[in-house]
Amino acid sequence: MSGARSRYAAFMATWRRLRGEKTRARRTRELFALLLPYKLRVAGMLASLGVSIAAGLAPPYLAMVAIDNGIKENDAGVLTLVVALFV
Repeated sequence: MSGARSRYAAFMATWRRLRGEKTRARRTRELFALLLPYKLRVAGMLASLGVSIAAGLAPPYLAMVAIDNGIKENDAGVLTLVVALFV
């Protein structure tokens, strides 16, 4: 059974080469080559994506800090800071 599998694998590899199918790595390299002229725009997009993710994850953490450090410990300074960060 193993011999049949290896022959099939060899056949498929040859078939892919003949058909010119691209590998995942080759496709990725080609996509990055298309993005090269837009390096600055891509960097800006990734930076804004990071800021957006941070803005989405911040409210639960800020609510925890407000409750644990601001309300439970009766610290108005921490509460004011957290409210300012929310805005």
